Amino acid sequence: VRIARNGMAIGARIGLKIDLPRSPGSSDRGGNIIDAPLHGVVAQIFVAVGDEVEKGGAVVQMEAMKLIHTLTAPMSGRVAAIRCNAGDTVPAGAVLVEITSPDAEEIV
Repeated sequence: VRIARNGMAIGARIGLKIDLPRSPGSSDRGGNIIDAPLHGVVAQIFVAVGDEVEKGGAVVQMEAMKLIHTLTAPMSGRVAAIRCNAGDTVPAGAVLVEITSPDAEEIV
């Protein structure tokens, strides 16, 4: 920002940092949950129940705050549940996808 008056000028640089509060998420729920980081719209789902996913692989794409956010798998495993549909508006913290560990025992 630069302000000038009566032949004198003053300049200043203004920094803005926004820390979005993180609702309970992947790390808080044992690492097998993908949740919405912000209120937004689910744009696309890249997986189906039963699919194998690798840690860091794209799982869901959301539109929030006029930006596209690609949410990735917090761990390798199998998609156990999808709790949203493309086009859904979801609040921050909403559980979108659950992943089970490949080490998890199946109950018969």
